[in-house]
Amino acid sequence: NSAATLIMAGQNVEINNGGAGVIATGGNVSLNNGGGGLMVCQQATVEHAQVNMLIGGQVTLGEGAKVLMSTQQAAAFGAAVGAALAVVGWLLRRRRR
Repeated sequence: NSAATLIMAGQNVEINNGGAGVIATGGNVSLNNGGGGLMVCQQATVEHAQVNMLIGGQVTLGEGAKVLMSTQQAAAFGAAVGAALAVVGWLLRRRRR
């Protein structure tokens, strides 16, 4: 029963009864009875847990798993935020002239 703000690893990560704000790994993540804000990995297995944004190559959602934003939704969200920031930047530069 513990939590972390950031977990970064080059290999696999297994979390039982805990969670992290950001989980980024070059390997696989197994999350059971916990949660995560942002999870970036090659392969993810989530059971009885909630993840806000999951970016992964292969995802397995087990019983009680909830993902608020998938890889495709995260990409669309990132594109929308990038476009909005570009417009704001353009407006600020235009206003200075």
